[in-house]
Amino acid sequence: MGLRSRDGGTDNPRSGARLSEWEGEARNVHVEVPNHESSLDVRRVPNQGDPSMTLEILRNFVSHFHPAFVHFPIGLISAGAAMEGWSTITRRGVSSTGRIMLLFGFLGAGAAVATGLLMFHPGDFSGTTLAVARIHRLLGLGAGALALAAALTSGVQVTAPLAGKRLWVYRLTLVGAAFLVGMAGHYGGWIVHGWGKIWAG
Repeated sequence: MGLRSRDGGTDNPRSGARLSEWEGEARNVHVEVPNHESSLDVRRVPNQGDPSMTLEILRNFVSHFHPAFVHFPIGLISAGAAMEGWSTITRRGVSSTGRIMLLFGFLGAGAAVATGLLMFHPGDFSGTTLAVARIHRLLGLGAGALALAAALTSGVQVTAPLAGKRLWVYRLTLVGAAFLVGMAGHYGGWIVHGWGKIWAG
């Protein structure tokens, strides 16, 4: 006869041995719990005091002025090149008004290039639009470089005489800057409105 336990049950020695065996097997069972921290791609969201978040907000804020800044070099450098071309045809010498427009256009080009580089994200584009955006960036950098060369050749004193090779370097870089800034603006319009839609009827 088995012994009575405190709760009134029968204390069977075989049952106790079997229970001990089950407890031993339970200890050997290994349950793998998935590590969600390593398996999931969880991106840390910066808090309001994080400097990286502040810089990101500042960068996004400044870069969105790019569409406004691009109009200054397009208008001023193109107008300066047109006035210099008219002065060349009429043999009136270097146009001081054109040189002034160039200097202000160069400042606008610098602002447009800086904000454009901040605004350019390859992940935001794909396919043809990405290719157009890259061409737009190269044209903008080229226009800024030629505008800088023309401004350095012209100098700050817009009434100072230009002659010889310096005069032709100024005129060629000015015309080249006007051409590239116009092409950059054209490709920028394709980015905004879509490839081929500008010429659509």
